[in-house]
Amino acid sequence: MPQFEDSSQGSLTVDFSGPDDERPMLAMFTTIDGGRNWKLAATMPKEPSALVTTFAGSNWIAAAISDHKLSLKTVTSGGNISGLDAPGHNIDKDLIHLSRLSFASRSEGWALANGKLLSTRDAGSTWKGITPPNIRVPELSTPIEREQPSLDSYPEFQPRAAASAGGASEHLGFDKSLVILAPGMQKWWNESPYWVTNIYLPAALNRGTDGNLTKAWVSAMQKQGWGLIPTWFGRQPPCACANTACAPFSYTISSNTTTAIQQGANEADAAIKSAKALGLTPNIIYKDIEPYTSTPACSAAVIAFLNGWDSELKNVKGISAGVYGLPRAAQDDFSQVSPLPDDVWLTTFNQRVTIWGLGKLSGTLWADEQRINQYEQNVESSFGNSATYEIDPDIIGATIVSGSATSRSYNFTFASITSPRASYAQGINDINGGAGTLINESGQTGEIVGWYTDSAQNVHGFLLRVGGFSSIDYPGAIYTQAFAINDVEQIVGNYYDSSGFHGFLYQAGSFVPLDYPGASGTYATGINDAGQIVGYWIPNGGLHQHGFVYQGGAYRPLDDPAGLYTIPSGINGDGDIVGTSLPLDFVLGTGFVYQLGVFVQLPGVHNAYSAVNNNGQIAGTQETPYVGTDSPFLYQAGMLTFFDPGATQSIAYGMNDNAQIVGWNGDPVCDCGFVAVP
Repeated sequence: MPQFEDSSQGSLTVDFSGPDDERPMLAMFTTIDGGRNWKLAATMPKEPSALVTTFAGSNWIAAAISDHKLSLKTVTSGGNISGLDAPGHNIDKDLIHLSRLSFASRSEGWALANGKLLSTRDAGSTWKGITPPNIRVPELSTPIEREQPSLDSYPEFQPRAAASAGGASEHLGFDKSLVILAPGMQKWWNESPYWVTNIYLPAALNRGTDGNLTKAWVSAMQKQGWGLIPTWFGRQPPCACANTACAPFSYTISSNTTTAIQQGANEADAAIKSAKALGLTPNIIYKDIEPYTSTPACSAAVIAFLNGWDSELKNVKGISAGVYGLPRAAQDDFSQVSPLPDDVWLTTFNQRVTIWGLGKLSGTLWADEQRINQYEQNVESSFGNSATYEIDPDIIGATIVSGSATSRSYNFTFASITSPRASYAQGINDINGGAGTLINESGQTGEIVGWYTDSAQNVHGFLLRVGGFSSIDYPGAIYTQAFAINDVEQIVGNYYDSSGFHGFLYQAGSFVPLDYPGASGTYATGINDAGQIVGYWIPNGGLHQHGFVYQGGAYRPLDDPAGLYTIPSGINGDGDIVGTSLPLDFVLGTGFVYQLGVFVQLPGVHNAYSAVNNNGQIAGTQETPYVGTDSPFLYQAGMLTFFDPGATQSIAYGMNDNAQIVGWNGDPVCDCGFVAVP
């Protein structure tokens, strides 16, 4: 079975022989991407007795017991083999079955034979018995429960069955009271993470006129590629506040529900007319419902108005109906509208770039590509040397008026991560260095996590920010690796201790272990802003890796029915998951994206898909088996775009919403991490 030192690097031992079983050999295949692809590293003569293999740093180690001697052979990263002719070390005659092998470094390791524990500090030249004595464990008066992550309360992860009809978008966008002129929007299209913008349709009650919002402006936006969220302001609830003094709006929804229904229908017709005057043929229009005090009379008025709005748009005009408002209003009132709104645009300002965990809203309502989350407000932003504008950013997993562009072109600049030394950059978020705020202008780079090997060959996780890095070490662990970081600065990874491999969540200076029930090893590989964690686990005595989604103390299996192995590697704020599914031969792994409750195969049999951002872009690596000339790529709109960080071998592991990609370069000049910035 494959043996993994961490969630990236592992070995696979394969027996083979020539005709008539001549010259039996042992082949060692290696992986550096979590088992997505395997490469032949070296071969060695097969022992007459069983071999057990393990991994230490860049060395593969094989051990066998023969004639009461424990012998060791080591394969270096360059394919050289040591110990072929070593006589081995005499051990107890009762020790005839070697079952496990583990090495912290090339010289220091442990072996388990017939239930006895042996250790070596000299690369197997000598072995010492260190089996602990039997002890009596006192009974506990009360059971001890394993601590679970103290995450905020989020709804259950919901595998979705189908998307909303037409125009569904998974991108970042922004809301601004008045539109930005076309030249500025072009700069933002070129350099910002946003693909969608809101427009307030002209001639709505309670709203002034935006002189720059014209038919020509809309046409220019569509040519640039922007998606649009057409929004109608209009009448507001009678209990809503128009200003800080809580004065009522000039035009309000009637408290008479019959009148309110007609008002809703009339405004739907006016909104359609306004959209068409801008040259739009809208497939959806969102009705803005500002925050209001929830009283029975006010809620009844809002529900009645939206009954009229939805019925006129959906049943009469054949256009989808959306609603903008608070999660509480959506849960208590919007959910009572008939027909139900197709999509909701919710304002949370929760600083979490995700459509899940939206305040009071149930995870089962509007769960099929039907949500927009306005997660920040009044963010001053400038991209491409534009003027600075104040915006409210959104993450979109809902129907909009789609833009003409399905991809963007990037010219990457590359920087090596040489401190810490021998580093693997695994994940990157959208927090501007150590500023604690989201990237809001060109030239800023997200926080980076990964792992590195120090001069003593010890492995540590790291967090890299502007001004320096800090090590991440799980208490008492032999080694620690960090794999992903979200915009809430929660970090996931794995650690190894005397009991095996474990995942972890690191937040606010505290670690929480993650162990899938019944697993011999658990690996946490990705996390989104809803605190949904993906990874994989290996069952006790089993061969296959199985995927999982972890949230709020509960594990849920995630297995591709087309593969024996499922290795999720990343998850975005919409809940889309990417990873690799491996068939029986271990070599021709295929990438997948799990979306809307369905596994979709991604192109290529040697392509490892590692990360997905909130614009649906995927970072990955095309691997050339047995050669070691791996090439990182950006996958979008069904196309692979390759980029070259300048090394003999490069692997892409993580990506943020600004299309900044991190990974690893491997060549004689630099065994180090890299960051690619558009």
